[in-house]
Amino acid sequence: TDDDKNFLLRCFEMDDITVIIKGLGRRLSPELWNTPYLFQKLGPMMYHRFRRYCLVDSSHTQGGFEKRYEEKDWLSMTIGDYQRYLDAREKMLSEAPKEQPPMLIYDCVGRPQEVDVNRELIYLLDLPAQSYTPELMVDMRKRMPFDLLPGGENCLLRYVSTNGRPQMGPNLYISPPGTYTWFHEDGHGTVDSGHLCLQGRNEVVMLRGLCNSNKEVAIDVLRGCRSFDIHRLPHDSSRRGQRIPLWPTAEQIRRLRRMGASPSVFVLEAGDYVHINRGRLHAFRKMTPAEDSQVCVSVAWD
Repeated sequence: TDDDKNFLLRCFEMDDITVIIKGLGRRLSPELWNTPYLFQKLGPMMYHRFRRYCLVDSSHTQGGFEKRYEEKDWLSMTIGDYQRYLDAREKMLSEAPKEQPPMLIYDCVGRPQEVDVNRELIYLLDLPAQSYTPELMVDMRKRMPFDLLPGGENCLLRYVSTNGRPQMGPNLYISPPGTYTWFHEDGHGTVDSGHLCLQGRNEVVMLRGLCNSNKEVAIDVLRGCRSFDIHRLPHDSSRRGQRIPLWPTAEQIRRLRRMGASPSVFVLEAGDYVHINRGRLHAFRKMTPAEDSQVCVSVAWD
C-alpha cells in the first residue's frame, strides 16, 4: 500500500537502523535472471573487471567458511572463459579432494594467463545491466513491487536529464562463494544505494551512521596491521604497499560494538534486498548458496 511505501521511505532516512526487504526480487522472470542465459548472451564479450582472490588460510572457520581469501589483482577475459572457470571450479568441488589442473584464459590482446581453479576465486564486478542486458532492466522495472531504481519515482535523478546523469547502475555481480567487497561508502558517502541478492547468499556487515572521526576509528579497527584507508575505492590496490584487508573477525566486530558503531551483521538470501544509507560503511561477502549451485549473483545500484 502507499502507507507501507511511505513508511519504508521514512525508514530509509534513518542511519541507525538497517532496512531489509525480504523477497523483493522473487517476482523477477527466472528465464532471464540466471547465469546460463547471461553466459549464452554475453559469452563472446571481452570484459575487464574480474577481480582475483587467492587462498591465504585453509583452517579459518569464522562465518561458516573453511577458507579465507585475499584480493590480489585484476584480470581480463571473455565472459565465455569466465563460464569455463566456474564450470571447472564446480567440477573440482564435486570431485573433491581431486584437484583440477590450472586453466588458461586469454586477455584482450591474446596473452595467456594461468588460473589456479583450486585456490583462486574470480569475481565479475560492475557489469552495467542497462548497457548489456536491457531486457533484464525492462523486466525489473515491470515486476519489482516498489520502484527503488536510479531515476525512478523515488530518486532525485529523475529531475536530471538522462544525457547528464552519471552511471548509477544497476550493475551485475557474479562470483563463487568466498569473495568479498571490503568496507566502503558508495559515491564517497554522497549517495544511497541498494543491493539485491538474486542467487546464493550474501553476508553483510554495515555500521550505523558515524561522523568522519569515528569512521576513521572504525576503519583503524577493521584494517588491522594494514594501511588501507577510508578514502580508497573498495577494490583499489593501486597504491604500492597497501594491501586490502581481510574479512573482519568476530573480535573486530565486538570492538566495533564496544565503540558504539552498532554493526549490523546479517545474511541476504536469494530475493532479499538491503537499503544502504549514504555515508554508512559496509562490506559484503559471498556465502555458500543454500541451493546446489556454487555461483552467487547480485545486482546493485546507487
